[in-house]
Amino acid sequence: MELIKAAVSPYSGNENYVFVSYSHRNTNAVIEVIKQLQHDGYRVWYDEGIDPGSEWDENIADHVEKCFCFLAFLSKEYIASSNCKDELNFARELDKPRLLIYLEDIELPSGLRMRLSRLQAIHMYRYANMDSFYNKLADFSALEKCRTVLPELAWMPSEEKLYVPRNLDCKARVLFLLDTSGSMAGDRIAAQNAALSRIIQTVDNKYNGLIGIDIMKYDTFASWRNTDELPLTAGGLTNIGAALGRLNDYDKVVLKDTKNVAIVFTNDGYATDAYREQLSGLKNTEWFKNAHFVGISIGESGDPTLLGEFIETTTNSEADIEHYRVLFSNIADELLEETLYNSAMEAIDILSKS
Repeated sequence: MELIKAAVSPYSGNENYVFVSYSHRNTNAVIEVIKQLQHDGYRVWYDEGIDPGSEWDENIADHVEKCFCFLAFLSKEYIASSNCKDELNFARELDKPRLLIYLEDIELPSGLRMRLSRLQAIHMYRYANMDSFYNKLADFSALEKCRTVLPELAWMPSEEKLYVPRNLDCKARVLFLLDTSGSMAGDRIAAQNAALSRIIQTVDNKYNGLIGIDIMKYDTFASWRNTDELPLTAGGLTNIGAALGRLNDYDKVVLKDTKNVAIVFTNDGYATDAYREQLSGLKNTEWFKNAHFVGISIGESGDPTLLGEFIETTTNSEADIEHYRVLFSNIADELLEETLYNSAMEAIDILSKS
């Protein structure tokens, strides 16, 4: 993932936000994380936002008290700062959801170690690349409550092009709705791409043009991809409504007389746009109501409840009698490739026999 270079400003408003506690001596490292969080839609406040001449203690206490969750970037400088420790202790007193991010390998004083021993922690310095670190950071569930929900954005102007599907005369189609948001970067997008490549090759070899494949990626924007336009890349928000909005004419433009379809949907985080109206509209279409469905929520940040809204069940691996409808909840990154490949191929095998 390319780090964001744009300037950042502390959040100002009345919605949930993340409080970032750090030593100013570590600004260079911390500001890059703040930039990426803001780029991915998170509302972040840090103490550069205090107005000149205001009372420092009052402003800090007010922002800690009003924040939804608290990130502490620990270092030798942080531990040596009474101001930083005051922020952390106040967040503890208020019982705010807290995440410790270790910028370096440090030994905490025994008293502080005892108070922090039960908190979730990430050792940032241990990660070989920042993509892996951001994937882990996204697993801190409280962050999702501090993410901006955008109105529906169906596509980016540069993406506004006619989708020309392949194999329109095939007997059945499989539609992949694939999460490519920023939190998918690194191992997750690699596993998703690997599974997709294997699926395409298997379908080509096994079904010889009988099964058509359509791919829609969604992040801040939604866009179609043909099977020769891979691999997919990750970045941006999780605008599911944008993807669903682009399916309004799927039956007329792509399916036409073919009503035999399976949907494979991946997701690793809460929606950042309004999607329920679009979903409600799709549920009134015959092709969507009769589709086979595979839903995969990825990692602890995945939203199985959202996937349940698609298939109207929240039970893992439960299939109904008439349709193959199955949901995999909070699949670990290392299991994603096999889970996606095996479940998609099972749905495709069912399609081929219909």
